Amino acid sequence: MIGAKRQPVPRGDTNSPVAICDLGTFSGLILIARKRGGRIEAIREEAHTVDLFRESGSNRNVGSAALRRAGGVLARLDALAAELGCMRGTVICTEAIRSAGNRDRAVAALAGHVRFPIRVVSQRQEALLSASGSLIGLPGSRRPSAVIDVGGGSTEILFPKVGQGWSFRGVRYGAARATREWFADGKPAEGLAQEQAARTFRALRLPDSLPGHRMVGVGGTITTLAAMELRLRSYSAGRIHGVRLSVGRIEQFAHFLLGKSEQQIARMIPFDPARARVLTAGTFLWAGVLNRVGAREVMVSAHGLRWGAAARLLETNPS
Repeated sequence: MIGAKRQPVPRGDTNSPVAICDLGTFSGLILIARKRGGRIEAIREEAHTVDLFRESGSNRNVGSAALRRAGGVLARLDALAAELGCMRGTVICTEAIRSAGNRDRAVAALAGHVRFPIRVVSQRQEALLSASGSLIGLPGSRRPSAVIDVGGGSTEILFPKVGQGWSFRGVRYGAARATREWFADGKPAEGLAQEQAARTFRALRLPDSLPGHRMVGVGGTITTLAAMELRLRSYSAGRIHGVRLSVGRIEQFAHFLLGKSEQQIARMIPFDPARARVLTAGTFLWAGVLNRVGAREVMVSAHGLRWGAAARLLETNPS
């Protein structure tokens, strides 16, 4: 668990905080946030491992053990919301729940753990929330920003349209799914892992102008790599937010991790040792997608979908 404690908000505060859970394929991310001085401020953030693909079979059902893990995260969100006076909140479910064979039953089971509504979003909606949240608090740029989110079960790319709005590209492939398929019989050879990552993104139709964009990266893999680059022993969103990683450096990480055991990798990331299981595949995916879009580097965002969802709630007047 990654957590940062701050002072609770008085219940009488008219600008009451909101409670968000990004229930992803591998992680359940909690954010309690409020608006202060026109800016969104995190009161508390936590990350929990849910690993919803772990027990799933060919029918892609979310298993009972995974639902218990996810239910525990939602119960934690509910408790924090009560403690910190959150009147509004939401749970956002992404690829693992979205594609589950037992999706409706899974959502019904999860609803018993939390007072807030549960939304299962499309891949495009997921990408839009991630993009809007990831840019909060990042330094500005004269170049347009494209946002890449490599999650546990899917990868999304958003880039600005000519005029306004966003264009979306995505694949239903992420770090947890790649780990399950690539590493089923042990670690693949280095060249094979590179080829598998490249093949994942080969069919994406992208505009010729995309290499001129600033690339912003979101998700557990890229923030973990940024923490490793900074040699952090404990997670610090403030230090990670805005870090730049070159494609060459990410490729170095991929080759390095492929030669390590899960236990060795876990020791390198004491703030999130459970991620060691999916970090190698996720790193190869990051190298693959950045090479596909013609990027030389990525700016890491420690925010993402939960921040985008919080921004939307905080901009909506309470009923």
